[in-house]
Amino acid sequence: MDALKDLHSEETERAALGCMLLDRGAAALGKTMLQAEDFYAPMYRMIFEAMQGVEEIDAVTVMNELARRGEAERIGLDRIAGIALGISTSVYLHSYIDDLKRLAYLRRVVRTAQEMAQAAYRQDIGGIDRSMAAMRGDGWGSAEIVTLADATEKHIREIAALRESGKKIVGLPTGFTDLDLMLGGLRNGDFCILAARPSMGKSALALDIAKHAQKSLTEQADRVVFFSLEMPDKSLGNRGYTSEFLIDNDRFAVGANDAAWQETLRGVAENRADYESGAGRMSSETRRGRRWRR
Repeated sequence: MDALKDLHSEETERAALGCMLLDRGAAALGKTMLQAEDFYAPMYRMIFEAMQGVEEIDAVTVMNELARRGEAERIGLDRIAGIALGISTSVYLHSYIDDLKRLAYLRRVVRTAQEMAQAAYRQDIGGIDRSMAAMRGDGWGSAEIVTLADATEKHIREIAALRESGKKIVGLPTGFTDLDLMLGGLRNGDFCILAARPSMGKSALALDIAKHAQKSLTEQADRVVFFSLEMPDKSLGNRGYTSEFLIDNDRFAVGANDAAWQETLRGVAENRADYESGAGRMSSETRRGRRWRR
């Protein structure tokens, strides 16, 4: 571990813990953004792990948690109190967290480089590839800072390319022209919320949008999944079918006359191929966890 001794700051680790002991907001922020591995010093790592184990953080609750873990005598109440009294404001916690995350990332780089060197000596190509893949997926080192000017320029280039291609929208179509023009279709990274009062048609509209999105997918293996915590699969199937082929819902009523029912059965058989190639490729998951494909 000697190679890592310069890649840590006990002062920063101590200051971050002091901020968390100072007020609730800082405690919540620290517990959310920091991990135990971000602390190099074993003593400070133990204190942080104790903080993770309590709901309300202060010197007493942390000390009690350390005692429960059998680490209280090693740390001592005086040390916890000294950490708390050594900080007068938590305003710099964001800066401390960023510094700790950066140093932890650099330590991971060193460890990974050591693992890659050992794998190279063993002529273990797979081990080298795994180490490289682990670093490519590292959450801190892979972050990219983009200026507003760069982001705007990128967006303009995308719009220019879209206009030249003749397409009207970027994402998958919803089936509603005005909505597509407003949203640009259903695009990767967007989170769209459909909200209204009960019984206003939210499920029906969402199902229509899902069906139209499914029809625009070109790969046979592509699927749109509709999750419902309210409606069973048979109700979704009924809605999907009647909407797709413009059939009245009362055709599926038990009290419908025999002639209409026989006509419905014939229609279902005739339309099955079209339904399977379009909306029926959409999968549905209900609150019972069952999946169907039509």
